[in-house]
Amino acid sequence: MDHKQKIELITEACTLIFNLKKIDCEDGYFHFDLDCVSSGEFLGFNSKTFFCSFSINDFERLIQYIDTHCQILLEGDGWYESPVYVPTDFDLQIQCFDGEIVNYQDGCLSIRILFNCGPPNEGQSNAYIGFESVIDVINLREFRDDIATLVGHP
Repeated sequence: MDHKQKIELITEACTLIFNLKKIDCEDGYFHFDLDCVSSGEFLGFNSKTFFCSFSINDFERLIQYIDTHCQILLEGDGWYESPVYVPTDFDLQIQCFDGEIVNYQDGCLSIRILFNCGPPNEGQSNAYIGFESVIDVINLREFRDDIATLVGHP
């Protein structure tokens, strides 16, 4: 496995930087500090660092999620909403929405990313904060390919 130390997901509103902190080979988990860095006209929003973990299975499901969503948009009319993707530890949520994809180098779609901030008080449900933005398909595919390289997926 290639252990790239940093994987980026670049959207119009911000860049998510997954900084690999530890690989737990025994459990098959990858542990990241996740920096959410605002860009462009969104620089006024506070950047924040979150922690997240993904199992190899979580990454395999995310690769399939991205592949399936892009393929549906390539074949369809652009009006499609995928179900929410959530890794095993519920550290974040990703949802892809409608868009227009001509090919894997040309097109864009909407994406929503929410971060688990934990419960506001003991005994309460977790709270999620995040953003919705447009992402170029080429940036989404680069993110997908970096994940595939990390876990040794073709």
